[in-house]
Amino acid sequence: MLRFYNKIKERVSKSVIITWLVSYVLILLIPAFSSMFQFLYTNAFVVNQVNQSNEQLLSNIQHNIDSIFDTLISSNTTSLYNEHFQRLLNLNSNESEFRYELKTFVNNLYTYKQVNPMVDITIYMPEGNYLINSSTANHISYIYGDLKSKDNSITEEEWIDKLKNTYRDSYVISPYMSYEDFGKDSMVFVRSVLSGSRLIANIFVSIPSGYIESISGISSGSFLIFN
Repeated sequence: MLRFYNKIKERVSKSVIITWLVSYVLILLIPAFSSMFQFLYTNAFVVNQVNQSNEQLLSNIQHNIDSIFDTLISSNTTSLYNEHFQRLLNLNSNESEFRYELKTFVNNLYTYKQVNPMVDITIYMPEGNYLINSSTANHISYIYGDLKSKDNSITEEEWIDKLKNTYRDSYVISPYMSYEDFGKDSMVFVRSVLSGSRLIANIFVSIPSGYIESISGISSGSFLIFN
């Protein structure tokens, strides 16, 4: 009987010790579980905030770039349907009326420039080999003579070849399709004005690529633009 009692006592004692040890371990684990939960919660919160900030940043960048592209297109369209430019398309460069319309159109381009200072509008007319901008309008040989001091890596003939290509409402990146930013990479929206298959004019509306990078907040990298 005594032996049976001792066995029961021993088992009870072991059970108490085990219960105590389990309780002690659980008490020790509570701070660890609490810290782990706090870490997971904080990490999830931070990740969520970062994702929201990134989404907002990307949304702002997309909006700004879309706005720039819309400006390039609208400026191109405004130039195309300018009444004085429309008259120029039907005049010979040797006619006196051509010079009057040209001067008036250049003044109009200057006004457009005041509204969007970063936007450059440059127009090439193969008839007479004329280049028109808000700052000048002259035979391309005279203009090239002034511009080659900015970048002499392209010859006059090579430049004319680029200007007289036929484009179909295209976006291109080029350092040679802007008068104001000649020699600097620019994002250009170009539209060709045709009479049948004959090129009458190319309208190049551009903005420096560096400006697009600046509004994105990215100092280096590349833009992939799908058109």
